Amino acid sequence: MSLHRGRLRPVTRVSERIWVRVLRSVAAAAQDYRCRYCHCTLNAAQCTGDHLTPRKHGGATARDNIAAACALCNLLKGSRSVNQ
Repeated sequence: MSLHRGRLRPVTRVSERIWVRVLRSVAAAAQDYRCRYCHCTLNAAQCTGDHLTPRKHGGATARDNIAAACALCNLLKGSRSVNQ
């Protein structure tokens, strides 16, 4: 891992995917296995990790920026921020 702007960031894309998978699981448990947006029940096959502030807009792959969402809601949200 490298230090970037005062926080640890994964060096490779593989590492980033692993972090998103771990954080997605933590977020799903915290959200009672419900989609952040439509509140449908999530199972492992449907659950995706969504960056609340997209990486495209400077969002980090960190617990406070990852939410569990169903694939459809994640797709519809796209690269928009939650605040948009």
